Amino acid sequence: MNILLIEDNDSDIQVFTKSVKAWKAERPEITESVDVESCKTLDAALSHTKGQTDWDGIVLDLKLPQDTDGESFLTHLKELYSRIPVVVLSGTPWELDDEYKSTCLKSYVKAEQHEKEILDLLWDCKRTGLMNLIGGKGLFEKYLKTVFDKCIIPRFDEWRGLLQTTGSGNAEVKASEALTRHILTCLSFMLSNDADEIQPEECYVPLTNTAETYKYPIPGMIVSDANSAHWLVLNPACDLALRTTKKKREDGRVEETVAPKTQHVFLVAIEPAAHILGGRNSGEKKKFYANNADLNVHWLPTVKPFGGGFANFRIVTVVSCEGFFDKYHLPETPLAIHPEVLKNIQSRFANYYARQGQPDIAYDRFL
Repeated sequence: MNILLIEDNDSDIQVFTKSVKAWKAERPEITESVDVESCKTLDAALSHTKGQTDWDGIVLDLKLPQDTDGESFLTHLKELYSRIPVVVLSGTPWELDDEYKSTCLKSYVKAEQHEKEILDLLWDCKRTGLMNLIGGKGLFEKYLKTVFDKCIIPRFDEWRGLLQTTGSGNAEVKASEALTRHILTCLSFMLSNDADEIQPEECYVPLTNTAETYKYPIPGMIVSDANSAHWLVLNPACDLALRTTKKKREDGRVEETVAPKTQHVFLVAIEPAAHILGGRNSGEKKKFYANNADLNVHWLPTVKPFGGGFANFRIVTVVSCEGFFDKYHLPETPLAIHPEVLKNIQSRFANYYARQGQPDIAYDRFL
């Protein structure tokens, strides 16, 4: 494991290096070496990370010499689209701006001796395969190379043709978006599709945009009302896809509006698991977790930022798209249901109401 320590204090560098040796001695099951290289200035740190993919983690002090700070380095990583995990180890980690907090694994106070905890964190990060997959170390690049060679290049004339068929003005944008979707689909098919189960964390997609950027909700978005109750946006993607419409005004000018096709958002209540599972034995709970019990509910597992629960198809509401976020808001950690999981929920919802047959028609007089 290769760690880049960005620290200007010799004593702190020595403490961290000694902690590595002590940590390694306590973990005999770790047979590979743990190497630490230190940088004392921002310029040195920049030269060590530009174009480099060897690092398994970076430990960063926020206070650096020459009137520079750790945030300048984090800005540099962002501009490089770097995917190296960063842990802040500083005397004043609380000074880290909110903009950067979400891009760091964790932040620690120097004086509290968290070095071994940091090493555990970076080692577990390495064990997950994260760095081998998207850390620029080969695996993801191997997948992309295969897609490039087998899926894109042989059909490039077709992709080139999109520039002539998508209309003028934004042909490049539409062609690029189509190509991006196709590449992601190819990558998905390259992964094993015969898994017996998926992990709860796979059921959700973190929303990377801030709440302020959403004028309209998107399918699968989890929102909260004024009473902190959770709701699931169940509209199909075609309903909430933004479309540009043009309307000629009385003064002759053309007015463009961008809005979803539908005027309404369809919401399903997410009830706490205790409301559904209370008083049931483990066998009954297992059926609910496997979505083999009542057809009117669908289990949403608990993950760290979301308490989970059950989507209850008997509790639904419809609200206007316009002003939606005046009544509903995104939780502190915004999430959406994974599109494939959402399709299952939508299908289950349709099946539930399809089974609600109409009453028998009185037919005696026709006999």
